[in-house]
Amino acid sequence: MMLLVNGLTVRQAGSARDEAMPSLFRFLVFVGLIGGLAYGAVFGLATFVQLHPREIIVTVPPTKFLKHQ
Repeated sequence: MMLLVNGLTVRQAGSARDEAMPSLFRFLVFVGLIGGLAYGAVFGLATFVQLHPREIIVTVPPTKFLKHQ
């Protein structure tokens, strides 16, 4: 039920719209949509981005091999 108060539309608690979809179900749908978008983004990155492997050489100084006593 919609009420008009001073030019503003106010929805009354317990209206048919509130009973149509409980807030927990609405939250779970929202979380599912966000999760689906995230999964789609990761899948798209894994599928369409091509990595170029390259060789990396790192010199380790001998002092890193000694135990500090």
